[in-house]
Amino acid sequence: AEFCMRAQKELDDLYRANRSAIVVGGTGLYIRALFEEYGDLKPAPDAELRSHLTERLRTEGLDALVAELLSREPQSKETVDLKNPVRVTRALERTLDRRPSIKVALPPFRRMKLGLSADISVLNERIEARTRSMVQNGWVQEVKRLLDEGYGPGDPGFEAIGYTELARYLEGRTDLEGAVATTIAETRRYAKRQRTWLRSEPNLTDLDSNDPDMVSVAVGLIESL
Repeated sequence: AEFCMRAQKELDDLYRANRSAIVVGGTGLYIRALFEEYGDLKPAPDAELRSHLTERLRTEGLDALVAELLSREPQSKETVDLKNPVRVTRALERTLDRRPSIKVALPPFRRMKLGLSADISVLNERIEARTRSMVQNGWVQEVKRLLDEGYGPGDPGFEAIGYTELARYLEGRTDLEGAVATTIAETRRYAKRQRTWLRSEPNLTDLDSNDPDMVSVAVGLIESL
């Protein structure tokens, strides 16, 4: 909601100034919520409600929160990872928050949504090369510094792919090649989920990132507006 409200203000200003705009993601959900003008976004989290639910999670356990969520929103079993405490807590927070929703309403720009695609084999090669490059350029040292500062698996930042794997290596629970291989596999799975998301994206024009004329094609599409 915060992203959409900030973006809407910028777009309103640009439209009044007769300017064009480029909106760049970011997560797919942010772009979709903005372009599809979602009408049920919630304002910034209620700190008191969030603290209350966090305490309940600690004292009553995940099962109790799942039971309440399903009793209030049965359809949540189709959309929420009920084994993930953060997802369950956030979903219940949204259900219990009685403040009015925020609606996105964009100015009447002529819009075009462009996405990049790549051959899967090429993408997989890029993922492996990028992961190994990150390790060569100090990723292990970064994770060691975070562990030394008291952070580690269980902290939100360690949910990013690769951090827990490298922490396991530094703790002597796996070797470096094993940690790198797991990170590559997890990144490929994430890329697959991204492809699935993009296939359902409304009004998306796909561009082949391997096409040497891709930029010219994109410019032509934009000029056609």
